[in-house]
Amino acid sequence: MTDSHSPGPAHDSAMDQALNWLIELEGADAEQRARFEAWLAADPAHGQAFARAEAVWNSQPVFDAALTLAAPKKAVGAAPFAPALGALGHGRRADNGPVQLQ
Repeated sequence: MTDSHSPGPAHDSAMDQALNWLIELEGADAEQRARFEAWLAADPAHGQAFARAEAVWNSQPVFDAALTLAAPKKAVGAAPFAPALGALGHGRRADNGPVQLQ
């Protein structure tokens, strides 16, 4: 039994296309914008899908994820492993100077 509220293949296709347009429009020239306008006019489902894609793209969870991805990563240093490396005889150069682990 199918759910009458489930998106069908046409909906999925329109949403996929809308997401592609959302990305493409970021640096679109006049020709791309004209193609986008033609795509919008071709089917009312296109406009609905594009509105949903924009709503998702501009939502708080996507914004939060973008901030997380853009945040500087904490450097993972060798300091927590230094005692273990020393016990194994690692972490020293042949001249017995410390090895700088990055």
